[in-house]
Amino acid sequence: MLFMGAFFVNDQLEPALERPGSYRIHRRLLVEDNYDIQDALYKKLAKIEERELTIFEKAFLGLLQGSVFILAIAVLPFGFAVIFKIAPSRDLFYRGIQSRKFRLDKQMLAKAENPGTYKFHRVDDECFVFSKPKLRKKLIRTFVIWIIITTVAFAALYDPNTVEILGLPVAALLITLAIFLRMVMPAPRLVFNRLKGQVSLKGNIVNPGFTANFDKIAPSMMYGKLMAIAHPKLAYGILAFGAYDQSTWSFYTQYMDKNRPLPLGTALDEYREKDFERRKRIGYKAPLYPSAMYICDANSGYVNGTADFMRELKSFKLKIEDAHSKVLNYMEKDGNIIMEPYKLCFVGLYRDFMVFKFMDAPGYEDLQVFNNEDEIKGCYLIHKKTMRVEEYPAP
Repeated sequence: MLFMGAFFVNDQLEPALERPGSYRIHRRLLVEDNYDIQDALYKKLAKIEERELTIFEKAFLGLLQGSVFILAIAVLPFGFAVIFKIAPSRDLFYRGIQSRKFRLDKQMLAKAENPGTYKFHRVDDECFVFSKPKLRKKLIRTFVIWIIITTVAFAALYDPNTVEILGLPVAALLITLAIFLRMVMPAPRLVFNRLKGQVSLKGNIVNPGFTANFDKIAPSMMYGKLMAIAHPKLAYGILAFGAYDQSTWSFYTQYMDKNRPLPLGTALDEYREKDFERRKRIGYKAPLYPSAMYICDANSGYVNGTADFMRELKSFKLKIEDAHSKVLNYMEKDGNIIMEPYKLCFVGLYRDFMVFKFMDAPGYEDLQVFNNEDEIKGCYLIHKKTMRVEEYPAP
């Protein structure tokens, strides 16, 4: 691309401008077979005087060649990505919730904000909005260094009689302009809208924005370890928050599933009750994305239970999700696969047992402590220590 662009400018456009009358003669020479006529045309071509290019023509040619250099810089990496398939893939991670190790804690947000690495504009039950302004500091350093390099290169290489050398400083000038624009423009904001199920990038003239449904977004990686998302149309990575691993992607997936509880983390604790009441008010809705583990409000930071339940739950070291998995395996022991495991719901406690019930339409009733066997008919019980599963037949 670089050489083709240079040859096109230097061998075609520049001579045509220096000797404007030669264009028709060159065209005739390409199709003329008569040697006598060819000799006459060559003599006529030799008599055409070359003229000095105007400053505007030189600037145009330099700008054209500089644009070719920048186009090559942009296109070559894309070509390598196409050839070697180096592109974000939807299959990099499980498209659901597989891990809950990532927690969005207030301390984590403060640590990321203090050095100016991130700016969190909104963190609640409706939107997760942040930007990365520290990039601007890097751009300022890059801008200063680049100005020095291009000034030295321009002073050393510039020759008013050669357009091909002029193209290099022009290309550098265009790159400098792009860096300057990124430096003065507001930092792009990445918006995860939980209620709408959409991801938006509020970009600028340098970073084109977008809005897309979360299920159209693919995870990507930046700097070998940081989580990013792929632009749904241009496919380049946009830096997100967190490490590049399944746990971080599971966090984003759970947050964007408005029919599930908010993911773990102290930064979201004050909004859990409000989010629970919203889901309770609109009625039970099936989860939008699958999960490899059981998720309910009781194991997500908000216990919707009676006072007796909250007191008794403290004596249980057995995790709700582990108990759910054990009961689910018990239900599938005869080879009957449960296609909708979220319908097996944790409903309360009975003595030393956790109580689960399979419901076609799970609700948001308060978790409670059951006092007699009649209340647990049709339920599955799992012991808090031995993890033994028992089934109480329906009446």
